[in-house]
Amino acid sequence: MKHFTIYDKILIFTIALISISSMVFIPFLFMDSSSDKYIVVNISGNEIHRFHLVEERELQLQEFTFVVDGAEYSAVLEIKDGRTRLRRLPGNIVPLSIHSDIGWISEPHQMIVALPIKLVITIEGTRIESDIDSISH
Repeated sequence: MKHFTIYDKILIFTIALISISSMVFIPFLFMDSSSDKYIVVNISGNEIHRFHLVEERELQLQEFTFVVDGAEYSAVLEIKDGRTRLRRLPGNIVPLSIHSDIGWISEPHQMIVALPIKLVITIEGTRIESDIDSISH
């Protein structure tokens, strides 16, 4: 039976280290250098508003309107330090305050959801178009 030499162990460790680090750093390679992020507001899967996510230290309020069952409502996004959150919506259309309890979001994998009205707020980043698929199964 053949044993691993020190060089075999170094090679295995190096390959494992490269593999693990590539899973962490490859998504950053596909981000645009300007790394602009946008707040996207959807209702029932349709985009109704898109706002630039700013990195300002001072709180900014972004008001937007939307229509539910023929009535127009207003909502307010708070934007600060590259993060956003949704203020409480009227209780007659969203009885529970789960959407405001979610708090601040700043990354594309995070979202704010108000289910009764199917309102979803996400963050989208500017990505470089590429033919390379960075997701494997």
